[in-house]
Amino acid sequence: MTEDKLSLIHQAARAEFDQIQSAMYQERMNCLGDRRFCSLAGAQWEGPLGDQFENKPRFEVNKITWRSFGSLTNIVTTGSQ
Repeated sequence: MTEDKLSLIHQAARAEFDQIQSAMYQERMNCLGDRRFCSLAGAQWEGPLGDQFENKPRFEVNKITWRSFGSLTNIVTTGSQ
């Protein structure tokens, strides 16, 4: 292949990637926030809720993490939710 043809293929791939990325960006950010909420200690208490309960005991129930990883394992092994 010539350099020009490779350059055109690369430009087309970049344009398609940019189009998909811009359409899915907000969804990906929401998913990252959800993953942070259920997997990082203390993340459940960030933001206004943490401010409201500052200087008070803040319990964390780990059911969310186990449920999310259990669902992921099920999807990977069986292909269904």
